[in-house]
Amino acid sequence: MSESLNTTGKRGKMKDKKKLLKRAGNLLTVLAILLIVRKMAALDIDYSALGNARSLIWMAVIALLYGLLVLASGWPWGIYVRMLTGARLPYPAVAFVMTKANLLKYLPGNVFQYVGRNELAVRENLKHSDVGLATVFEILTQLTAAGALGCLFYFKGFVKILREFGSLAGPAQFVIYGVLLLAAAGALLFLVRKKRDLIRRYLGILADRKNRTVFLKGFLFYVMYTLVNAGLYTATLILVLRMQPEAAGVFGLVGAFILAWIAGFVVLGAPGGIGIRELVMTFLVPQGADLQLILLGLVVYRLISISGDVLGFGFGCLLYKKSGKHQEGDPI
Repeated sequence: MSESLNTTGKRGKMKDKKKLLKRAGNLLTVLAILLIVRKMAALDIDYSALGNARSLIWMAVIALLYGLLVLASGWPWGIYVRMLTGARLPYPAVAFVMTKANLLKYLPGNVFQYVGRNELAVRENLKHSDVGLATVFEILTQLTAAGALGCLFYFKGFVKILREFGSLAGPAQFVIYGVLLLAAAGALLFLVRKKRDLIRRYLGILADRKNRTVFLKGFLFYVMYTLVNAGLYTATLILVLRMQPEAAGVFGLVGAFILAWIAGFVVLGAPGGIGIRELVMTFLVPQGADLQLILLGLVVYRLISISGDVLGFGFGCLLYKKSGKHQEGDPI
């Protein structure tokens, strides 16, 4: 009898803990949305250049497509979670957590979107270490795919990025990276000494040939994702701002955008890469291109992508509710 009461008590405490964590996540999401509204209002856009029905319609279409891209972006992370846990998670649950956490990238620090993904561990009773490692794999896959495409499209720009990274990051960034490396080394040392069984398990998973196919799928997805993202930016220039670049110029422009996106991704502290990408584009833009128009395109695309992030979250919520996964009393 006492054991039954203890079990019931533990379940109740676990349920209360889940609700508390979910509500904390909801609070952060609301805060992120408020910061998004503030950032959208602060964007330096000459709206007179967009004050026609054609431009506004194309902006809405591109934002919609970006939102669908955000919705799809949970797929590689989901297959990595499945690879590490063996759990066959319904995609609506993965997409909901992913699109919700994606909004947290607008909070200062540029790390909350990754911490927020561990809500999936709470919802689906998974190990936080497995979900966290899946996120690490997803980040590395995304950077590898984008880096390969950036080099392919604009290798000279890649060399420029390497030369300018020191001045771009600044001394404070290197201190942050140093602290992170020390923390990672300490965590690795701890795992080697205290969690050898866990390391053996992960090494066994990585050594499995079937799982190499999982990484290949993730890589190919992010090749597609990166090309679509760069394509939507190019579409913004052509369809919204009516830029008329030559075919060769588009090739270099796509490469410059991809490299600028990588810089905004890896330089810490800039919410959503804001400011970094624009700075990088100033010295990556191919010679002869209209720099002023290209930078305006970045700002307009920033507005579109922010709207797309919110739309993606809306799509994720809708998919989650329509799937029947959402239960009464299970707070979103």
